[in-house]
Amino acid sequence: MSNIKVTATLLESAGWTEAQIDRYYKLLNRKMQHGMSALPVSDRRFYLSALPACTKAQSAIDKAIREGQTRRMSGKQPVETKLHYRYCQADMLNYLQQAELLPGEELAIVIIRQEQMRAMTIYQPTLDQVDTTRRGQFAVTEADFLDLAGALGRHLPYDGVAHKTAMKQEFADTWNDRWTIYYDRLASNVVALDGQDALEFRKIVRPVVEQFIRSLPSVRSTVAVAA
Repeated sequence: MSNIKVTATLLESAGWTEAQIDRYYKLLNRKMQHGMSALPVSDRRFYLSALPACTKAQSAIDKAIREGQTRRMSGKQPVETKLHYRYCQADMLNYLQQAELLPGEELAIVIIRQEQMRAMTIYQPTLDQVDTTRRGQFAVTEADFLDLAGALGRHLPYDGVAHKTAMKQEFADTWNDRWTIYYDRLASNVVALDGQDALEFRKIVRPVVEQFIRSLPSVRSTVAVAA
C-alpha cells in the first residue's frame, strides 16, 4: 500500500471527513510544488495537524492488534465459540439422540466428549490452526479408550450413516472427507456402560484428556481444575 493510501486510511481512522482528507492532499500538493511558505497560516496549521492525527490513529491500531493477539493467546474468546468445541458438542448430542440406552447407562463416547469439552472449558485453548492440527493425535487414544469400554460394557447397534449425515449437514462448510472413515469405524464401537463402570471409565479418561489439552501449544497457563 502506498504512503498516500496509508495516510488516508489513518486520517479516516482518526475521524477526519472526506472533505478534510481532500483538503489535506490539496495542501500537500501545493506544499510539494511551492514549499510550506506558500501556505497561509491557517492552512499550514491544518496541514501540520495531520501528523499527530496519523500518529494517534496508528497507535490505536497497534493497540487493537496487541489486544487481539492477547485474546488469541489467552483464550479470552470463549472456547465454546470455537469450531472444535462445537463439533464435540454436536457429536455428543447426536449420540445421545440416537442411542437406545437402558436406565443408568452412559455411552463411552459421550463420556469422552464430555471430558474433552470440560478440559477445553478449563484450560481455554485458542484452538487455532496449530492446536487443531494436533487433535488427530487424540484419535489413537480415543480408539484405545473405546476398546477398553468394549470389554466392560454393552455394544449397541448404531446407525453410523445417520450420525455421519447429521454431522456433515451441520458442518458442511468445514467437512473433511477423511472424517467419513472415522465415523464408519466408530459406528461399530458404540458401547454403553452401567453406572459404576461409567464412573470408573470417566476416572480413567479425565486425566488423559486433561493432559492432552494442556499439551496444546496455545495453553500457557491453567486454572484450578473444577471438581
